Amino acid sequence: MAKGVSRRNGIKIPPVSIVLGFAPLVAAGINQFKAGGITSMDAMTSYLIPYNPRSKKLTMENLGQGLFPILAGFAVHRFVGGSLGVNRMLGRAGIPLRI
Repeated sequence: MAKGVSRRNGIKIPPVSIVLGFAPLVAAGINQFKAGGITSMDAMTSYLIPYNPRSKKLTMENLGQGLFPILAGFAVHRFVGGSLGVNRMLGRAGIPLRI
C-alpha cells in the first residue's frame, strides 16, 4: 500500500440486493402470521424448497416469493456489484453502501 493511504475498517454492511431478496419471504411470513398463524413449517419451507413432503411432489408455485428473489439478489450482487465495479466505485466515493 502506498505511503499515506489508509483503509478504514468499519462496520460490515450487508449488500442491499441480498437483503432485498429476502424481503418477499419475510412479507409472506408476516402475511401468513396475520392470517391466523403459521400452522406448520411446510407453509414456510415451500417458499424455499420445491418439494412438498405431504404430497411427495415437486411444486414450483411458491418459489417466486422465496427462493427466486434471493437468487436474483445474489446474482445482482455478484455481477452488478462485483463484475461491473459498482461496489468499488461506491467505496472510493465514501458511500457506505454495497450493491
